[in-house]
Amino acid sequence: MSEEERQRLVGNADGSSSKFDDSAANNEENIEDQLLFEDVPVYTTCPNCKEKIVTRTSFKRGKYTYWTSACLCIFQCYCCVWIPFILDGLKNVVHTCPKCGEKLAEYSRLRIDRIWKKKKKHRQAAHHYSASAR
Repeated sequence: MSEEERQRLVGNADGSSSKFDDSAANNEENIEDQLLFEDVPVYTTCPNCKEKIVTRTSFKRGKYTYWTSACLCIFQCYCCVWIPFILDGLKNVVHTCPKCGEKLAEYSRLRIDRIWKKKKKHRQAAHHYSASAR
């Protein structure tokens, strides 16, 4: 890939980046930071106490827990409605700092918002590509 092609793909023809490039890069970083926390403890730096830690995870009832329970109720499995409230695999995961106790993130089992962000990111990339090709 030549230097001109790389500059055209990265930014404007003069090599400077546009506002769109900066905002897209910031959105990508924010999405990556949010996706970093899942259902397992993570090695990270606490923003509150600035120490390198392995997060402490705990489970909390969330939308996915209630939706699962509602679906069981709709399908008339009344004797199983309580099961989502005791299974950790159906609850949200809360990441906290073991040193200062600050809540760092919450991983939601209901991933509709993540699917939407990925589609939005893809549309922004496609729009940026068509704008820079002109």
